[in-house]
Amino acid sequence: MDSLADNSAISACEKVEEPNPTNVVIGAGWGDSPGQMPQCPTADGWGTDDEMVYALTWNPKWGEYAGDTAALVTLEMTNGVKVHWEGSLTNASCLNGWCADYFRAECRDATLELDQRWLREIRGATYEKPLATDLPLLPEQDVWMNPWLAEMFCDWVSGQRDDHPTAVADNIQNAAFLYAAVESAESGEPVDVQAYLRGHLQAESKVS
Repeated sequence: MDSLADNSAISACEKVEEPNPTNVVIGAGWGDSPGQMPQCPTADGWGTDDEMVYALTWNPKWGEYAGDTAALVTLEMTNGVKVHWEGSLTNASCLNGWCADYFRAECRDATLELDQRWLREIRGATYEKPLATDLPLLPEQDVWMNPWLAEMFCDWVSGQRDDHPTAVADNIQNAAFLYAAVESAESGEPVDVQAYLRGHLQAESKVS
């Protein structure tokens, strides 16, 4: 889906929405103990870094956890793309479970929608019946996710590939986004992710 959003036939992606009632889509999961806020989408896969994050979290009256169990998160990326994410541990029903997530990317000439492993391109003017075209997923392979990452790393170690599958800089960006989102939820204010990261890196360099 990420590569399709960059396709010149569809044009630049401006907004991505990820309503995902049970689990986050990209590289994160839920806190496994009471009091932990649900983790949110990371910069992996967007080809850019997070610039601003605003998180609104709460626990409904029927929630059985000590901390917040639901979150609405709005992001602005450094390339201008806007991202909206929704997650909850206390929904009455599961719409999109683990590995069956929902994405919607709004582009100039089409909408891309991935829903429970069903990918389609949607076109149509206002008040017209949308025209949807099914699109192929990635080719099938033996492993995905963490096992696939480990396999790529082993291929890199053995010299079968030149590019390293992970980068520390990306992981630092992901960590900065996650903790900036937590700070936003606690303060009720948007957080500048890059300024947040610079401040903590400077503090760390003074300590060391």
